[in-house]
Amino acid sequence: MPTPLPFVATGGTEAHKNTELAVYLLRYLEQKRDPQERIWRGERGLRTLQYACQVLEALYELNLRGLTNHLAEPAANWLIALPLDVPPEDLRPFRQYPSRFKVLAQVGKFDPARLMTDFDGLDQHFDPATGWLRDAPIDLHPTLVALIWLDTLAQLDAHSLLAPEYRARCDQALAALNPAFDAWLAQAAGGQPSPEQTGLRPGDLTNIGDASYAFELLGRFGLLKLESERAEAARQIFLTALRTPSDKLRRSDRLYVGIHLQQRYPQQAEVRGAVQNLLTEIRLRYEGDDCQREPISYHALVLRLLIAHHGEALRTGLLEKLWADSLASVEAEQRQEQALLEAEFASLIRQTIRVQLTTPQRLTGTSARGEVYRVRFGLTTESTDEHGTPLSTPRDTLRLIVKKGPPEVLARAIQRYGALPEPLQHLFARHTQLPDGHAPGYLIMQDLADMQPLSEVLGQLDRPVILAEEKGRIAAQVAGAVSTVLHGLHASDRRPSILGHQLDVVYLAPMADALERLAQPQAFPELKQWLNGPLSANRRRYRPLDWYLHQLRRYEALLNPPSLGFVHGDCHSRNLMLSRDLTTCR
Repeated sequence: MPTPLPFVATGGTEAHKNTELAVYLLRYLEQKRDPQERIWRGERGLRTLQYACQVLEALYELNLRGLTNHLAEPAANWLIALPLDVPPEDLRPFRQYPSRFKVLAQVGKFDPARLMTDFDGLDQHFDPATGWLRDAPIDLHPTLVALIWLDTLAQLDAHSLLAPEYRARCDQALAALNPAFDAWLAQAAGGQPSPEQTGLRPGDLTNIGDASYAFELLGRFGLLKLESERAEAARQIFLTALRTPSDKLRRSDRLYVGIHLQQRYPQQAEVRGAVQNLLTEIRLRYEGDDCQREPISYHALVLRLLIAHHGEALRTGLLEKLWADSLASVEAEQRQEQALLEAEFASLIRQTIRVQLTTPQRLTGTSARGEVYRVRFGLTTESTDEHGTPLSTPRDTLRLIVKKGPPEVLARAIQRYGALPEPLQHLFARHTQLPDGHAPGYLIMQDLADMQPLSEVLGQLDRPVILAEEKGRIAAQVAGAVSTVLHGLHASDRRPSILGHQLDVVYLAPMADALERLAQPQAFPELKQWLNGPLSANRRRYRPLDWYLHQLRRYEALLNPPSLGFVHGDCHSRNLMLSRDLTTCR
């Protein structure tokens, strides 16, 4: 799977958007996996163990089989082997971590020969007098340890791996859990919708997430009927928690509540609506890139909530989405391979072509402002047609009209051409886009390829072999073509002048700029004195430039034009191109 971009929901329905989020989470989890260990690293060993358990549980519930085996199998093997770089005497908390047993039993990977010794070590902390586990070396609340241990017994029983002595302890633990849940429920009904308790006393449900876990287990073991009054009371408390803003409860608690409530009430409209609202809120957080700080466990829980809410529909949607993405990825790779192959052969073909170039003819321009060349050439190649006949184009057969110059000059020309009103653009040569790079650029103006400068046409008219009558006819035709294009340019819509500003813009500022350029060290630096102060020359004393510019401002009313129009600023015979039949001018 490719590295995910920031999540964006594009689907038309909530189900489609949730499916897109599930695909994103799968890719995100794959991206975050350590490529060497193929596990999700935490800041400490127990956090890594927690991440492996929660991601593996989400992948199992997702049940995509072969599509996620490359993620699930290494995680399961890692949980069995626990290849941790810690001293043997410090391995006990890792080996007895209850979620390790629960998830491996859930996914069918609980190997009694390798795991039962560790599981018995956890079981030894069971207290028959209270029905709870005590003093387990786990960095979790003892009630939560007991809940996960009970869940493990249920998973082992489902796989026929539960010994009779464990069944008796399971019944004792359930007998202790039932009143503990009722105590929590009574406290919640007393006015605290999400009661929080402190301390590490076994039997205390310390948060609403653990309470929902107890609710789900009691229901699974048949000790809490959904139609009972206490189940309905608990449902209302859990619905309130789902609707509580995220800053009031731990985010993981709301996710656990949603998962467990949806598992117990898969089709109830009120539950489904509350869970969907929570998913919409979560999606917006992902779209706002607000979930990057969340631990791996959070993303795995969101994926589990999506599975609990949509069930088989999510699996079907995921398979369709992943299949479509896979096809699109394959097609993109094929297009890329095809493009590379075509580029490779195009390069090879170019190597077989030899250019027979005639000396380029410069038509107009300067190196500083762009030069226009006519390039005539022919081609020879080693390729042949289908009959084996070599293909070639004689010298001077092909031609290009090319404008060469500094990139900034050509870019400015393109910009000016694009700024022309559309009716005027056809009066000028079409400007192509400038290639990337800082070296001198080239613009191919191929609509001039069959044209010739006015200067060449006038030069041909000066030949003595042309009769006077013919000269007159051609001159009239040329004058008509040139006058048509200039009239079209100069007669274009005029724009009103902006009073009070055009004197500086149109006259004085360009004059001052031109004189400043003339006074540069590489040009005529002796003019600098005249620009900055009085100057004596040829027995005459001249004032600074600003004085003369100030005199011009006295005539501002005369110099300010009533309107502005377009004009060809460099109109000479080498800058006007005529078609061969002398009917078109550019």
